Amino acid sequence: RTEFVSWVAATLREAGRDPGTVSVLDVGCGTGSVIELLSRRGFAQLTGVDLAEGMLAEARRREIPGARWVKASIEGSPFPPRSLDVLIACFTVHHLHDPGSFFRLANLTLRPGGWFFVLDFDGASAGWGSTLRGRVTRAAGDLARAVFARKNRRELAARPNLPRVFNPAHRFLGFEQILEAMERPDDYELRRKARGVLLPALLPVLVEESALDRRLARWAGVVDRMLAPRTGGIFQWVAGRRRL
Repeated sequence: RTEFVSWVAATLREAGRDPGTVSVLDVGCGTGSVIELLSRRGFAQLTGVDLAEGMLAEARRREIPGARWVKASIEGSPFPPRSLDVLIACFTVHHLHDPGSFFRLANLTLRPGGWFFVLDFDGASAGWGSTLRGRVTRAAGDLARAVFARKNRRELAARPNLPRVFNPAHRFLGFEQILEAMERPDDYELRRKARGVLLPALLPVLVEESALDRRLARWAGVVDRMLAPRTGGIFQWVAGRRRL
């Protein structure tokens, strides 16, 4: 998320937009972690929308200066037409029964020249592990994960053991499926990046308290950026700038 938010800020600055002056809506904001990262990057007009009051209560506890929190659904958005500069969805689209609802919200609320940004899983990466390179990389990742799981076993055992809840709406989309969900992709200037091979494999067993783990996470992120042009990744970043 940190790297994604940095890309959002850099993309807007490259387009001549000052993050401090654009209105941003984080769709499916959850506990507000992305809004907090945006605030640290100089964004000032921040709104988070979520359907779960419990998530919004946690978000409010962050006390982010100037942030607004709105309980609403994507389909029942209270935001007027062409009133926003930026829409963001971080790991939100794959939760939706109708992924097109996010892009219809963008069509409704974005001003001309406005942007949407999506961070989500890449459904097209599912077959990556079947290649020789993918199998070798996965085996190396499994070994490294086992080593760090043993090293950090006490810290990991102390983490809350939250129950897993199956959401039947979960659907990981490839880029082609995102284009289909957009309905009018030609209305946007599109950009896409793939990220994440090593870092996603290691994050579940790394702990923030360890300086070694923090350095390893940074190193894994650097390697993932180097590998991305050849191997892709399990995450995709998609940006669209509205033409009209």
